[in-house]
Amino acid sequence: MGEMKADARSIKVDRISDNYIVRINIRALLYLFCLVSSATYYWYNTQSKINQLHLDVIELHERTLKLEAKHEEEIAKVMKWYEELSINPLTGFKKKRK
Repeated sequence: MGEMKADARSIKVDRISDNYIVRINIRALLYLFCLVSSATYYWYNTQSKINQLHLDVIELHERTLKLEAKHEEEIAKVMKWYEELSINPLTGFKKKRK
C-alpha cells in the first residue's frame, strides 16, 4: 500500500498498536477501581462513625435522664428538710407541729 500524504483532512501519523490501547484502558480501569474503592471505604467509614456517635448520644441522653431524676429526688429531700425546719425567729427555731 502507498504512503499517506498529508493534506487538510488527514495527517500522517504512525499507527498505535492495539496492545498500547489495551494497556491504557487497563490503567484507566485500575484508576477508576481505586477511586471507587476509596470513595466506598470513606463513605462506609463515615457512616459507621455517624452511627456510633448516634448511639453515644442516646446513651448520654439516658444517663442525663437518670441523673436528673436522682437530682430531683435529692432536691425533694432537701426541700422537705427545709420545710420541717422553721427558720422564723419568732418561733424560736422549733420544728413544725403536724
